[in-house]
This record gives sequence, structure tokens and C-alpha cells, in this order.
Amino acid sequence: MAKKKANGQQPNDAALLEAAASLATVTEIHLEYVGPNYNLGIELPGSRELIRPRDFSFEQIADFTEKHPEYTEWWTPAGH
Repeated sequence: MAKKKANGQQPNDAALLEAAASLATVTEIHLEYVGPNYNLGIELPGSRELIRPRDFSFEQIADFTEKHPEYTEWWTPAGH
């Protein structure tokens, strides 16, 4: 049951949902690769696979840094 306002009226649920949705809107951050230079790619310790982090999409960066948090400093917000 919705709480009543101080004046005894019910809050406008549609307005609350709209406000919540606008707060939940995520703006994609543009990241710039500032990690080690490479020609063919980078081989991480313990891996034989070459990666090309300069070419990663935003989603690939998020996945990579979740798996390898020690490499988060390879990206910075663009323009910084």
C-alpha cells in the first residue's frame, strides 16, 4: 500500500515510476586505452592467447576488468 503524502493524498505512482526510470538511465562512458603499447597483441601471464585491448568494446572492457581487476588502469575516461 502506498504511503499518503502529508496532505493526505496518494503519491502519483506514474510520476514516481518515471522519476525512477530517469534516475536509472545509464550513460555509456567512453574509455581511452592507455595501457602497454603492442603490435600484434598482448599475452597475459599464464595465457598463450594474444589480446588486443585497444580494440575492445565497452562491454569487452567491462568483462575483461571484471576477470582481471589488476589491469583496470589500462583505461581512463576519454579526454582525461
